[in-house]
Amino acid sequence: MTAGANRVRWVASPPPGAGPRRPAVRRRPYTGPPSYPATPRWGFPQLAWRWPTSVPGTAHEPATEESVRVAGRLATLMLLITTVTAALATIAELVRYILLVVSLSAPVPEGLAAFSDTFVISAGLVTVVFAIASLYLVLRWLLPARELGERGRVSARGDGWALACVLIPGWNLIGAFYVLAELEHVACERPPGSRPRPSTATWIWWAAWLASGVLFVLTLVWGLRDSVQAMADGVLLHAVTDAVALVLAYLTARTVTRLTGLLAPLTDGSSPYRRILAVHGAPTSLERAPRPATSPR
Repeated sequence: MTAGANRVRWVASPPPGAGPRRPAVRRRPYTGPPSYPATPRWGFPQLAWRWPTSVPGTAHEPATEESVRVAGRLATLMLLITTVTAALATIAELVRYILLVVSLSAPVPEGLAAFSDTFVISAGLVTVVFAIASLYLVLRWLLPARELGERGRVSARGDGWALACVLIPGWNLIGAFYVLAELEHVACERPPGSRPRPSTATWIWWAAWLASGVLFVLTLVWGLRDSVQAMADGVLLHAVTDAVALVLAYLTARTVTRLTGLLAPLTDGSSPYRRILAVHGAPTSLERAPRPATSPR
């Protein structure tokens, strides 16, 4: 018994996970925020919050009724300012023409003539600047307005065709009428297959547009003449051109407002802005409890 017991061998094995421990990793002390030798290419763009489709490089943001209304209001405001400046330019040219007529029988004071020249140049330059700004804002309104009106329709003419009809000299005298007639056609929700029938307001606008273009070219050609009578007639021609430009700017503002109202009608719930028209049942100042003078504001 004793000999058999001595032949028993005990083997001890360590349990799982009881192996030798790894040396602890020594944590480095905090040395501040990370720094990079160049601007990292990852992360969010350094832009203020905006809709995802507005970030450069993403898809085009579709036109909405609110965006068309905002663009229409900006274009209308700039067109009305152009109307005022064109009126000032017309007055300046008429004053110069009156001084020319007066100078036939009596000398004109030098200061008055200098004031007239300054008035004409300043009013003309300001009118040209605001006219260019108006054209830009009208185009910014026209493209989303066409997109909103043609939504759900098959359009064979893109934005490039509309821009060419408005911007190419000579062709724009007729092309702009085509663009306006088609936009009015879709704004009035007429059948896609029918032929556009412009309204009376559109025909009047086109007449003013044609007259403005013809007078502009005639004024440039007339300026090549150097006789005294031609110069006097040129002043009167400038006044007529500015007056027609005044009418055209006003009619364009009316057209933009009218088509914007047809494409994006303003209803009670279509605008995020609210106006308080009346308050009923509110307590008067006498019914309110007096505010202690020691209460913090």
